[in-house]
Amino acid sequence: MLVPWRAGFFFYPHTMPAYHPASALRDHLKPFLRLLGPWQSRRLLEAATGLLQAGASILSEGCRAVEGGSITTWVWKTSQLLERLPWDVLLSRHAHRLRQRQREWRLIVHDTTALPKPWAEKMEGLSTVYDGCTGELTNGYTLCVSVGVGDGAWDLHPLRTMLINPKGKNFRSQNLSLQEHVKAIVDAGIGQDLLHVFDRGFDDEKWFHFGDGERMAWMVRLKEKRTVLFRGEEHPLDVVARTMLAERPALRDGIVYAKADVGITIAHDAEGKKITPETRMYALVVVKRPQYLSPMLLLQSGRIHDWKEAVRAYADYLDRFEVEHAIRLYKQTLHPSQVQLMTCERIQGLLHLQTILLDFLLREHEKGRDPFGRGLWAVLRERYVHERETLILSPYVVARAMRDLLREDRIRAPRHLGHPEFPSPQLALPLALDTICA
Repeated sequence: MLVPWRAGFFFYPHTMPAYHPASALRDHLKPFLRLLGPWQSRRLLEAATGLLQAGASILSEGCRAVEGGSITTWVWKTSQLLERLPWDVLLSRHAHRLRQRQREWRLIVHDTTALPKPWAEKMEGLSTVYDGCTGELTNGYTLCVSVGVGDGAWDLHPLRTMLINPKGKNFRSQNLSLQEHVKAIVDAGIGQDLLHVFDRGFDDEKWFHFGDGERMAWMVRLKEKRTVLFRGEEHPLDVVARTMLAERPALRDGIVYAKADVGITIAHDAEGKKITPETRMYALVVVKRPQYLSPMLLLQSGRIHDWKEAVRAYADYLDRFEVEHAIRLYKQTLHPSQVQLMTCERIQGLLHLQTILLDFLLREHEKGRDPFGRGLWAVLRERYVHERETLILSPYVVARAMRDLLREDRIRAPRHLGHPEFPSPQLALPLALDTICA
């Protein structure tokens, strides 16, 4: 029986190859495992499998996927592994993989998000963060997430996730920590020819100086409280924006666009040290949307030559919300807020591993869109589509299928010499053993 896929394309479900999630995960991790010794590579694969299978960041849940033995011992060893792995080398391998894809990207988005830990007290590096879900200030961590964005739906490529630790030995400021995060990406050869997009939290002359120093194309959404050089004179930014909108703006789909070159005085370098003030010229794009009272103000390095480029700049900024899709997928499938490791080094190690796993889920989703790929689509249709239902293939569905299939692999695992390859599914496990030995 032929099953339609897209217009003009059909495939035979019974000819689809079997899909093995454990093999797919091992293939994705091979470049990293080859850089490690036998013990570390085995433990890393176990940890990755357990985290995906459990759908949680609590290591005692993840140990359901590993060999039998003391749960407490496994959590202790895995916690140490996350801290001691050569992450610089592993992230270099990740960067090598990303460099091969980036020619198909449109831009790179950098954003911060909160990792709330409202009930935590003794974990290292806790600070006050804004929880966007509750709208309240609470204990937690600030994360910086960077994602490469392509043209297609869910064409997202997680680059790096950094935990800001205000109690770290080398910590000087959150601003400098964020700059080091972005610089590590650029130094790895990623995004040198792409536009880097930032939100209003990066509206700071130190960031403008940093972006210019790194010679990267950047865009920052501005706040209204600033003075700029416009037509040879200093004026408040909101006055300049109203003037631009009143003078020959462009109208497209009900949205008004205006562009101009403006000067901004840079009196501090990237580290916040005073320098001889100089005025640098940038492109300002003002976008007036009918549903909002205040216009959107976008500052971009370089020049905007015509209104079509202004429209493109606005579209590029809207793609910044793609990173929020990646963050939401990350939080809802891997649940980083559940982490209970005590030291920032271990938490950061777990975040590095979860970034690689998030990339794995997105790439499996990408493969599943091809019916002649690896059989994932057939598995999803068989499991999650009932009569008269249509499956919308999304990374959320892929993550759910991956978790279920890995759990079944554990249940069906062979036993040798009386020792189970995986713990018994009937074994009752505590939910928060990480704090015992982390």
